[in-house]
Amino acid sequence: LMEQLILSAALVLTAVLLNQILGKQGKDFSVLLSLTVCCLVLLSCLELLRPVLTFLETLENKIPGSGESIQLLLRCVGMGVVTEIAVLTCSDAGEQMLGKILQLVGTVALLYMSLPLLQALLELTERILGKL
Repeated sequence: LMEQLILSAALVLTAVLLNQILGKQGKDFSVLLSLTVCCLVLLSCLELLRPVLTFLETLENKIPGSGESIQLLLRCVGMGVVTEIAVLTCSDAGEQMLGKILQLVGTVALLYMSLPLLQALLELTERILGKL
C-alpha cells in the first residue's frame, strides 16, 4: 500500500513539474498529460478495491435483499468519482464555470439515484417507530 502511494505521488508530482515547465504554451498537452496521469493512478488503485468488493459480497450474502442497495451504493460512488474527475479536468482546462455546472448536475443525479435508499431508510424508521 505504501509503495503504491509513493509511486502514485511520484507520478503526480512529475506531471505537475512537467506541466509547470510547459507553461501556457503547452496547455493542451498539459491537460492531456494530467488526464493520462489521473487514469494511470486510478487504475493502480483498482487493486485496493478488491477487499472492499469482497466485503460487500459477504454483506450481500449475509443480509437478504441487500444486493440492490449495495449495487445502488456502488453506482452512486462511481458517479461521484466520475463527476469529480470531470470537474477537476474542466478546472485544469480553465473552464471553472463548466466544472461548477457539471458538479451541480452530478449532485442532482446522485440525489435522484439515492431516492430508493432514502425511501427504504424511511420505511425502516417507520417500522421501528411503529413497534415501540
